Amino acid sequence: MRARYWLFALVRGLVAGVFGCLIAFDQDHTAQYGLIMFGVFGVLTAATLVLIAFAAAGVARVIFLVDAAVGLVAGVIAIAVHTDGLALLLYLVSVWATITGVTELYLGLRGRRTRSAAARDCVLAGAITAVLALVFVFIPADTRLAVGLFGAYAVVVGVFVVIGALSLRFAQRAVEHSDENGRPA
Repeated sequence: MRARYWLFALVRGLVAGVFGCLIAFDQDHTAQYGLIMFGVFGVLTAATLVLIAFAAAGVARVIFLVDAAVGLVAGVIAIAVHTDGLALLLYLVSVWATITGVTELYLGLRGRRTRSAAARDCVLAGAITAVLALVFVFIPADTRLAVGLFGAYAVVVGVFVVIGALSLRFAQRAVEHSDENGRPA
């Protein structure tokens, strides 16, 4: 991954964290609110994934662009038909989380073989997102629960991605300030 990856990952984490906090601290947990919040989250996350894709190369770039497209489509649908209710919210989040969770998990597992610095972060974010998909398939049809769980997911992923991005930055800085043997210069 290129040097700016950490910065784009930081933005992605901040977007998730902000949306998670907005949902957590708002009393309106209706399906309409959940669809609007998921929709805007999907669109903004798609934009950050496009930036991340251009900081990546090869298969990683393709996966980030696929995830961006899925997030954009799901987000636009959620915003466009935000009055359709809980069934649409459960369906959109489940489909989005399945596709993006599995692809990011794959990217992370693939990156572990090539010793990518971001592999651990991709594995965990992908796994958490895939678990969200399962949760949304099996939870009872309750609007407050669904919107609250999406908000909790966004907070957890946001915090984790921010920590991962900062870890990448500090690791990169340590490499930049070391000699060829890895000792501080």
